[in-house]
Amino acid sequence: MMNAKAQELGPTGTHYMNPVGLHDEQNYTTARDVYTLFSYALKNDTFKTVCGSPRDTIEATNMSVRRILSTTNFMIDNNTNYFYQYAKGGKTGYTDEAGRCLASFASYNGYTYLCVLLNCPPNGEKRYEFVESAELYRWAFNSFSFKEVANSTDPVCEMPVELSLDTDFVSLYFEKPFITILPNEADDSTIVIKTRLNSDSVEAPVKKGEVMGTAEVIYAEQVIGTVNLVAGDNVKASRLLIGLKYVKSFFGSVYMKIVYALIALAILIFILMVIRLNLARIKKRRVKYIPYGKRKGDRNEH
Repeated sequence: MMNAKAQELGPTGTHYMNPVGLHDEQNYTTARDVYTLFSYALKNDTFKTVCGSPRDTIEATNMSVRRILSTTNFMIDNNTNYFYQYAKGGKTGYTDEAGRCLASFASYNGYTYLCVLLNCPPNGEKRYEFVESAELYRWAFNSFSFKEVANSTDPVCEMPVELSLDTDFVSLYFEKPFITILPNEADDSTIVIKTRLNSDSVEAPVKKGEVMGTAEVIYAEQVIGTVNLVAGDNVKASRLLIGLKYVKSFFGSVYMKIVYALIALAILIFILMVIRLNLARIKKRRVKYIPYGKRKGDRNEH
């Protein structure tokens, strides 16, 4: 069931041989797959609460005394030296073969990041899974920010318009502003907008907001988003041009091409018949010339 769920969510580098995480040669995963699964798990409020709680109390029962359970994620426990104030939760994992592992998330100033570290050194005084995660979070919070790459008020490109007497083109805009997280040093000159129109032109009428194509937003030669391109105005169609289009379409249809072919064939047959008749008439008028001295019955007497 775990393998089926992993396949459903998309990870391709993960395989389970048991449900508890103990070592097995066929029990493996990747950092990207852990990110995918952890992101999915965080959508469950109960899981998010549990992995974000530094400790919880289990009251006494008829089987045990009152107990306090503490998290193994020291980043959210302020009683440890690895406490990181912006860490919100996470899950540790450890075997001798896998080393120390941690999937965690942290939030600061409206930004939330997930961090996955695998195969950290299992021994030694320093717990690198906590130290390095905190360093990565500090780097991310200080190096990246939301940027509006493109708004929905400035035209991106134009689409040629046919069957309209009002205009020959319509301006295309981003369907909605494109906002994403980019390095702080990124500016407009480092961002490329690559448009992909649905066709070479469009026929009127055109409705404002109608999707005409898409635009890829590219940063550092990587596509970081795709946005629909929509018409910025309504464009009315010309009845005259529409009528001419249908006339042209009719005379250029397959039916008319067949008619043209039949007419051409009829003309060709007519021409051949005329030629044949003319040849027959010429043949009838033709007289075979026989020299006078050699006519039948004509003899010279000496």
